[in-house]
Amino acid sequence: MKKNIFIKALEYGEDKIEIGVSFNELIEFLEPDLTKTFKSPEKKDEFKKSFNVWFYDHFYLRTIQTTRNGIYSIPAFDLMDKHNGDKARLKGDAYFKLIEYKELNESRKSSRNAFIIASVAALLTFISVSYQVFYDGQVLNESNPKKEIVMDTLRNSNIEVVKNLEKQQAPTKVKIKGR
Repeated sequence: MKKNIFIKALEYGEDKIEIGVSFNELIEFLEPDLTKTFKSPEKKDEFKKSFNVWFYDHFYLRTIQTTRNGIYSIPAFDLMDKHNGDKARLKGDAYFKLIEYKELNESRKSSRNAFIIASVAALLTFISVSYQVFYDGQVLNESNPKKEIVMDTLRNSNIEVVKNLEKQQAPTKVKIKGR
């Protein structure tokens, strides 16, 4: 699955959790993806402005905080530009969202692998059952000493015949001296 810019940003922040990451550093890291995604420089600049807000929602920097309802004040936007070179650390909420994303991907992979294994097992079961039916049909069509016993069992459904068949096929017991 192709990772998007936001997931890459969170993973980069996770890698730099001890020292922090600045907005400018993150943009530099994401530059190849931004160039590939946004063809025109105007679109890329527009994205960077909205990404700046997203960055401070997911990375903690003491000088820039949202209000309780998550809305930035106008001075906060001015502060963002001023502090884009300062190191910020991944917030707890963002980190847990990243962990959930990774767990979801792992469970999807596990599910896909389980489906493949179950499909192979079902196919092998089908092949073995088909072979057994074919092989048993061949045995009954050939001249075989057990053929009459099997046919009698099928024709009569008599319990005595089944007991005799079991006696003929039962393994012999060996008695060991001294026991």
